[in-house]
Amino acid sequence: MAWLLQSRRSLLLLAACLLAAVGLVPAGAAVGALPTPVPTVSDYQFLSSSTTPPTQAECNSAIPVARRCFTPTSMRNSYNVTPLIANGMDGRGQTIAIIDSFGNPNMASDLKVFNDAMGTSHMCGEPGASCAAGTPTFQHVYWNGTTMVKEPPSGAQNPGLQTRNIWALEVALDVEWAHAIAPGTANASFTPVPTQPVFPFPTVEWPASDPLVTGVGGTYLCTDALTGTHVDNTSPPVDCQNQPNREKGWIASGGGFSHVFGKPAFQNTLPAGSTAIPTRGVPDIAYQASARTGVLVYDTAPGDAEGGVVCPSGNPCSAGWYVVGGTSSGCPQWAALVAIADQIAGHGLGMINPALYALAKGPNYGTYFYDVTTGNNQANPAVMGYPATTGWDPVTGLGTPNAANLLPALAGS
Repeated sequence: MAWLLQSRRSLLLLAACLLAAVGLVPAGAAVGALPTPVPTVSDYQFLSSSTTPPTQAECNSAIPVARRCFTPTSMRNSYNVTPLIANGMDGRGQTIAIIDSFGNPNMASDLKVFNDAMGTSHMCGEPGASCAAGTPTFQHVYWNGTTMVKEPPSGAQNPGLQTRNIWALEVALDVEWAHAIAPGTANASFTPVPTQPVFPFPTVEWPASDPLVTGVGGTYLCTDALTGTHVDNTSPPVDCQNQPNREKGWIASGGGFSHVFGKPAFQNTLPAGSTAIPTRGVPDIAYQASARTGVLVYDTAPGDAEGGVVCPSGNPCSAGWYVVGGTSSGCPQWAALVAIADQIAGHGLGMINPALYALAKGPNYGTYFYDVTTGNNQANPAVMGYPATTGWDPVTGLGTPNAANLLPALAGS
C-alpha cells in the first residue's frame, strides 16, 4: 500500500512506501534473518529502448505475461479526469512534493521524452522547455547536493534499499504520473535515504495505518488500454478476461487492520455492505496498481542499456520504456487528484479522510466512487488475505475515484 499526506498549504507530500504486507521492525529486534526491504515499485517490465513508447499490441505480447499499458489519455478517461482537465481543472497553482531515495539524475530529460511521447504539457525545468509565466515547474532537490545511480556499496543488502536503479524507476513513475494526471501542478522531487528493515510476517504498515494519512490500495484496471472509455473483458491479462467488472482487487494491494491505532471517528459509518472495521482499517481508497494493467514509464537512469526483457540481475538495467505496477503507481495519481481538488476549492483541503468517508456514506456513494467488489489481497498462500466486498473493504477501501464527480464534491466539503 502507498500513502499520501496533505498539508494545509497548497503542498501535497507524496512518499513511496512498502506494501501493507510489511511493517517496521520494533526497537532492538534482530534483523539478520529478515526479508530484504526493497523500493515500493513491486513489478516492472522493460519493453523498449526507443524514445517512442511501445504499442498496445507490443504490451499484449510482453514476457512473461501479457500486459495492458496505460497512457495518460486512457488513464484519465478510466477515472473520468478528462472533463476536469478540459475545463482548466489541472492542478495549476498547487505543488506536489515527491519524496524518494537517491533520486534520478536523468529525471528532467526523461520527463521531456515522456511528455513528448504522450502529448502532455512540458514543465519548466525540462531541457529546452519554456519558463513563461504560468508554466508548471519541475524541480529536483537533492539530499546532499548531488545524486547518483550506481551499484550498491560493499556489504549492502542486494537487492535492498540501496538498489538505486530501482529507486530511479520509482522516481520516474512518481514524477511522470503525478504530472500526467495533474499537468498544471508544480512538482518537486526530494531524495532522502531511509534505512528501515521490515517485519517477516504480514501486518498493516505505518504510516499508511495512521488515521492522519490517506492509504491507497490497488486494483487491476480492466478498462480498454487504448481509450479507457469502456470495460474490456477480452484482452489480456487473464485477470481481466471473462469477467464484467471494470476493476478487481489486486493480489498485492495490502490492507487490513491496525494493532496500534483504534478506529477513527470517520470510519464509524460506512457504505451499506461494507466489511466491519474493528480498529483503524486500511486502505482508505484505491487506484490501478498491478503491472499487468500498468502504466508506461520512461527511465534512462539505469544507463546500462542491456538488451532483453529481463536483465540478468532482475533489476531494471535497461534504459527506455517500462510498464510498471505497485500501489506507488496509484499514490502519485491520487496526489494529483487532490491537487486538482485543492485548485477547485481555492485552498489546501488539509486532512481529506473525514470528507471521503462522509461522501461515501451518503446517497451518492456510487456517483463518487467505483466500488470494487471482487478480488483478494492474498499474496502469500500460507497467509489468509481479505476479499474485496461491496462498500469499504481492506483491499480497496471505499473504491476508486470517479474524479469528475468526486473532486468538486471533495472541494466543497
